[in-house]
Amino acid sequence: MSPRTIATEAKLLLIGIPVFLWTVLPVYHMFLFAISPKESAFAGNLWPDHPTLNNFAIVLQEKHYYLNHFWRQMGNSLVIAVATGAITLVVATFAAFAISRLRIRGGRLVMNLALFSSPPHSWRCRCIAPWGSMGSSTASGRSSSPW
Repeated sequence: MSPRTIATEAKLLLIGIPVFLWTVLPVYHMFLFAISPKESAFAGNLWPDHPTLNNFAIVLQEKHYYLNHFWRQMGNSLVIAVATGAITLVVATFAAFAISRLRIRGGRLVMNLALFSSPPHSWRCRCIAPWGSMGSSTASGRSSSPW
């Protein structure tokens, strides 16, 4: 391998490893919360001492009062997600075709920026950001509305 190839590979690794960790760590953290018992959820361990699937049973069977309308809310979310995905796919397809046909300075940059903003980079902002702006109607900060 030439020194130039090694330098290019090293640069890609220096960018790729942090992006990989930035993407995987939140998912791993959510998984740990899901399989941790209530008592050890905030213990700070890399793996729970006694992993359990009881949390999934509580959610799926609506055994907690915050989950009274879980399946209705899940259905609403699914409808909105499918509709949003379909609309985005149609608009993005037409926009990508139009931009790819243009021969202007910066056209490739626009296309590359559009590709870079696609998942897994954008899903994190779309999933996490709304939690800070949700209105709450209970003292704990969680909404009791089924919607």
